Amino acid sequence: MGTTGEKLRVEREAKGLTLEDVERATRIRAKYLAALEADDRSAFVSPSQARGFLKNYAEYLGLESEPLLAEAFPARPGRPVIAPNAQLPKPKAPPPPLKARAQPPTQPNAAQGPAQPAGPLKLGPPGATTRQSRLVTPEADRRFRWSWLWSVDTLLGVSVTAALVMLLVWGAAELELTNQLLATPTRSTVSLAEATAEITQATQTPEVTPTVDSPLPTARPNASGVNLVLRVDQRTWLRIVVDGTMTFQGLLPPGELREIAGVQKVEIWTANAGGTRILFNGQDQGSLGGYGDTLVRVFTPEGASAPTPTVAP
Repeated sequence: MGTTGEKLRVEREAKGLTLEDVERATRIRAKYLAALEADDRSAFVSPSQARGFLKNYAEYLGLESEPLLAEAFPARPGRPVIAPNAQLPKPKAPPPPLKARAQPPTQPNAAQGPAQPAGPLKLGPPGATTRQSRLVTPEADRRFRWSWLWSVDTLLGVSVTAALVMLLVWGAAELELTNQLLATPTRSTVSLAEATAEITQATQTPEVTPTVDSPLPTARPNASGVNLVLRVDQRTWLRIVVDGTMTFQGLLPPGELREIAGVQKVEIWTANAGGTRILFNGQDQGSLGGYGDTLVRVFTPEGASAPTPTVAP
């Protein structure tokens, strides 16, 4: 009657169906349906796909699928064909191993002495021991102990312990640093009288030795605020307060040069006004006073003055 593909095509045309009609009904693309009718197996990915499409196509047309499958995919010679629901016999379990024949006990010989106990003879170097019917030499026993000591669990425990110790040391160091910072005073309240007494104790009246009147360096431009260049011509004690924060306090040697920048106010406390020279916002102010004079000078964006200074923090 023809090939499998011709049977499918004849049945489809007898029902008045097109490949597109079958594609919509079976969800099988038309190119695969055409390949089945042309008996072309190369269009399919695998034989399993071709068999499945052929079975669905034949059942949709009302044909028996098993004869068509057997015709389109004949069994290979030498290989049995197994039905889908066939029950295969279970494989037999292998026979148990034969037990070794028991050796008859040997008769003792009076000339050879008493009989030795039956059993396998184990030989080994001096000092060898047996562990669970195995011969273990001292070297193997030591290697076994070291391998147990350096197991994965042991290394993991050592690593975790070392990490905890490092964490504790780091935490103690951070706590000590925090305590030191909290114990360090950051602000101090000093009155003008206390500052004058401290100046008198810390310094001596400097010798009046005039210095060469050399010009101060040009200050960096500052669009707003207070910009000072301070030069020490004589050894003096100074306190510098910028915008309410003390930035320096102590003795300065001759020739020391400092640049000071503030936003609202800069206070200069000096124990030797004649040895302290100021350049204020690009203008040379000269010495702040006479040699050995103790005074306070306040600089703001509006100018310089000598009022009672605010309490230095």
